[in-house]
Amino acid sequence: MIVEFTEPARKQYFELLEQYDCVEFGDQFIDVVADRIENIKQFPLGWPKVYRTIRKCNLGKFPYALVYQIVEGHAWILAISHHKRRPVWWKKRIIKSKKL
Repeated sequence: MIVEFTEPARKQYFELLEQYDCVEFGDQFIDVVADRIENIKQFPLGWPKVYRTIRKCNLGKFPYALVYQIVEGHAWILAISHHKRRPVWWKKRIIKSKKL
């Protein structure tokens, strides 16, 4: 399975990475995200559905989750969602057509 970030999720990833770099957790954040992406590649259906075809993969000790959708053989990361802040704000990023 190919796992890719949508452009808004990629931007969000780098913003979070910058925040965690400031408090010296940047490398750990990178490692956890990379590990979860590998998990999604190997077991794309292994994470719980949170809304229709949307799944969520928690980032361990970080209070975030990768929110992703499987479309045409790709797992598209739609957002990196905080566990307690606006829990379903990412719904506007759901892929509805075959085009990204």
